[in-house]
Amino acid sequence: MADVQNGGFDGKKVWMATDNAVFSLTSNKWMSKSKGLCDIVYDIKYECRRHKVFWHLFHVSRKMMIKIGMDGTSRGDLIQE
Repeated sequence: MADVQNGGFDGKKVWMATDNAVFSLTSNKWMSKSKGLCDIVYDIKYECRRHKVFWHLFHVSRKMMIKIGMDGTSRGDLIQE
């Protein structure tokens, strides 16, 4: 989010895939009872609006993430075996 706050994505589109269904539902439909998670999503959406960043988050199943080699990249796993 620091790059968005610093203007690194001003006027750009950011597409984000996640295998976390709760995060996806909270982002798209505010379907979470977790205040902490809702606060995180609110902060992201607020900064994106402030900097005119189009942020689109979508859900991809874990099996598909593994199949296409994306599983683990959010944790810094960039080396594919």
